[in-house]
Amino acid sequence: MDSSSAAAEMVTLCAAAGSVVHYFPRPGQRHRNPILPVIKLSGNPLTVATMSEHIDVDLTACCASRSTSTRPRQGMQVLEHTINGRFTR
Repeated sequence: MDSSSAAAEMVTLCAAAGSVVHYFPRPGQRHRNPILPVIKLSGNPLTVATMSEHIDVDLTACCASRSTSTRPRQGMQVLEHTINGRFTR
């Protein structure tokens, strides 16, 4: 889905379109939604160091090693836990 809306509005649009979870790759913006869980990802070491309380999936080790094998696994684990009731940050 593509939109010219700001990030917070985009999450609402995705929820209205039927999404049940939203991956957000820029956790520098703290978006939450009461209906749609927002899983925040970051591979930026500076962002992770300064805003770790807002990040659900830390991908810095994966990005530093250029390994792609653990990225889908980490994201899927957080997705599974979120679907089973884990609160996002």
